[in-house]
This record gives sequence, structure tokens and C-alpha cells, in this order.
Amino acid sequence: MKKIILLLVIFSMSIFSENLDQMPSKKALDKFIEVMKSGNFEKYSNDKQANAMFNISGMSKDEIKEMNKYKKIIGNNYKYKVTDVKETENNSEITMDVEYETVDYKGEQFQNIMRESNLKEEPLNEKTVDKIMGKYTDFIIVKKTIKVNMTKENNYWLLDLNENEDFMISLYLRGELYFFHI
Repeated sequence: MKKIILLLVIFSMSIFSENLDQMPSKKALDKFIEVMKSGNFEKYSNDKQANAMFNISGMSKDEIKEMNKYKKIIGNNYKYKVTDVKETENNSEITMDVEYETVDYKGEQFQNIMRESNLKEEPLNEKTVDKIMGKYTDFIIVKKTIKVNMTKENNYWLLDLNENEDFMISLYLRGELYFFHI
């Protein structure tokens, strides 16, 4: 009897996880991450969902070329697994486990790099951060559960980047440093 119950539980869990993959908002989130990971906005210029999220068709060729430079946005070690999707007609809340690298701000290496950097002479902007990141190697792994909220507009699922700070921090290569939280 215990074996039958265990088999039923395992079977229902596999059906549930397969159903998550069929949820339209989850598919849109996967597309968002896929586009960001590739860094190749031109490749997705004919994809309607990607276009709705990034307005690729509204970008000039120079803007697309500039966006393609930022493949660094998601680190190579970024991992995620969607564990729950609560989707209504126009709103979705996606729960996911994420694992990503971030800077150990209290670590000795970071402190030394910051002392060596001329932040008094150079403003803290993306170029300065890239210079710091080029020297930094002592990353820590963050594992956490986050929620991503999406809304549906004109039949496409969209992310409000301002409403999903935990998600955006997890996406950016090495986490929070690109949000200038130094």
C-alpha cells in the first residue's frame, strides 16, 4: 500500500512539473531569460514575445548592436527552477529558486580593489564597474527563492523591472554590483 501511495505522489509531482512548463507566463519568463542570456537581440527580432518585452522592432540597428554588447548581463553560472506559477487572466506570480554568483563585499579582495580604484576621480558608472569586475575573482554563491510578477498586456506577458528587484539582481552578472549598491 505504501508503494502505491509513493508511486501516486511521484506521478502527480511529475504531472505538476510538466504543467508548469505549459503556463504561458512561465514560457514568457523563460524567453526573457533566454534572450538576456544570449545577449543577441537581433536573433530575436522576429519573435513576438521577445519583441513585446524588449521592443526590439522599435530599436535602430545601432541600438540593437549596443544591446548585443551586454551579454555580460547574466552570469554563466546562473541557474533557476520555477517551482510554482499562480496565473490569472492578466497577472502572474512565479516562484522560482535561483542560484547565482555575487560579490563578497566584505571580503579582502573586494576591499583591496576598491582601495586601488580611483572612485574619487572616476564616477561609479558601468564602465568603472566593468573595470572593477575585470579584477575581481572571489565570488560567493547565493541560493534563494524569489517571486517574479508579470502582467499581461495586448496578449503578451511582460515584466515590470522596477517591481522585480530580486529577480533583476539575480540576473545581472555577479548580482548587485551592477545596481551600484556599493
